[in-house]
Amino acid sequence: MSTFQVRVEDKIGTVSDTAALSDFLTAGAKFIVNILPPERLEKFTTDLADAGSGVSVTTSRVLRAHKSSYRARRIDAGLAAQAINSSSIYYAGSTDPVWYIANGLAFVKPTSGTVVAMAYPTVAFGDSTIAAFPVDLDEGVVLYACIHGRLRQMSDLTITTLGGLSISTFVKPVAPSAPSFTYTDALSSVVGSASVSFSDTLDYTPPVFSGSYTSVDTALGNQDIELSNAHLSKVNTQLDQYQKDLLVTLNEFNADKEEFNATLQVALADAQMEQQALLTASQLTTDVNKQNEAQELARQVQEYSASLQKYGQEMSGYAQDVNQETSRVSTRVSQYNAQFQQLALGLEAFRQEFNNYLKAI
Repeated sequence: MSTFQVRVEDKIGTVSDTAALSDFLTAGAKFIVNILPPERLEKFTTDLADAGSGVSVTTSRVLRAHKSSYRARRIDAGLAAQAINSSSIYYAGSTDPVWYIANGLAFVKPTSGTVVAMAYPTVAFGDSTIAAFPVDLDEGVVLYACIHGRLRQMSDLTITTLGGLSISTFVKPVAPSAPSFTYTDALSSVVGSASVSFSDTLDYTPPVFSGSYTSVDTALGNQDIELSNAHLSKVNTQLDQYQKDLLVTLNEFNADKEEFNATLQVALADAQMEQQALLTASQLTTDVNKQNEAQELARQVQEYSASLQKYGQEMSGYAQDVNQETSRVSTRVSQYNAQFQQLALGLEAFRQEFNNYLKAI
């Protein structure tokens, strides 16, 4: 006979956290015990003796209680004092006993009695059967574990995806310092004033993902299927919005890049014109000092132009890195959404099958 791990994995795939699987199976068995009609549990019950100070029933479903074969009536724990007060209408006699539960203990009054209960099974992932449990209901335990196992897979997927959502940052190139050209009065009269300058820059600020999986993990820990599924759906919506925000910020960045390139081309053109004007001025004048100064200024303009070109190339590399990284994250989110939706469809199928199974019990 196959183990419960094999039966669950046949439905949802590999389960690496076997401790969690054992918890899911145990929770499933408890869930079924709690909803079964008492007559289905009769042959699996155990007598728990209350010697007068109560008997623990935290790990059992109590069906009834009796004292010396007289069936006990269940009362509210708030009537415990009246049950032992002979003047009270709630007084419990030896042939009309009562029982109640307080602080995890079951009490039979007067004095003592017997509590009939079914212990909640503990199911390990490597087990093939469940002791003291209806054998025909094993499949219900498997389906319950499949639901929680699928939710766990969805939670693990989202947490793993979140780990890869952060966009890598890149060092933005440093713009070359604006040049300072100094003309002598005589040279200024020949070539005019210098006008080469460039101060534009390019920045990318990625959106921040605001989703959180703390609530999902908490709900799973509390075995709350509905709540954990609701939290996962909420985070999935947040991821959809994050992907849209990625596209918006990327489009804005690329628009800024186009403007940056246009401004850079203007600056380069200005530098070339300035350099040519200086070289022409050096050729037109016979003053050696003016020629030397004009040629020196032309050299400085040429160096600045080269620096601008290098800066433009570095900015292009920066923009390419930003686009590639943003595309990577966006693709990852799309892949996650596709996987998440596939898992969600499987989850809904398991829930429907489990509900139909319960109706047939």
